[in-house]
Amino acid sequence: MSMPSSAVRASIQQWQLQPLLNYLSVCVQGTVQHKRDVAVQCLEAILPRHEVRQAVWAIPGIVSGFETLLPSVT
Repeated sequence: MSMPSSAVRASIQQWQLQPLLNYLSVCVQGTVQHKRDVAVQCLEAILPRHEVRQAVWAIPGIVSGFETLLPSVT
């Protein structure tokens, strides 16, 4: 059974992805709770994609932002 063409995922180009991830990094590290929450939700939605996961590891601000947020979640 083949997937309909509308269900096929196109790869995200770095020039498209990088500005978004940079902005999400700023939000995750910020002090405004709503921005942090939305940034985490956005990342949750796009992290299943391989190219996104690779790009996120190259942005230390996202990882350090999560490290800061995790203790407050429990």
